[in-house]
Amino acid sequence: MVYAKDKRTLLLNEIEKKREAQVASIQFRRKVLEHQRQRTYQHEYERVKGNISRLKIQGLPTHNHKKRLNHLKKIAQASLEGTNTHELYKK
Repeated sequence: MVYAKDKRTLLLNEIEKKREAQVASIQFRRKVLEHQRQRTYQHEYERVKGNISRLKIQGLPTHNHKKRLNHLKKIAQASLEGTNTHELYKK
């Protein structure tokens, strides 16, 4: 009986270690995806900002670019705060 109890304990410990590894892997993946999303927002923000400055030189209207720039600011802020950004994507 002692052998069966020890074997069961070993199996439970092994399962627990695998579960911890899975959790760590999931957390790492989420962190990487969030970092990628933030970088995407930053790059798009810089692109739109550059377009606005280029368009100002040419004298073209920049209303749509400014609207997109404000939208990106809201999404980036929500992303950094860790709040739900799904409502912001609908706009």
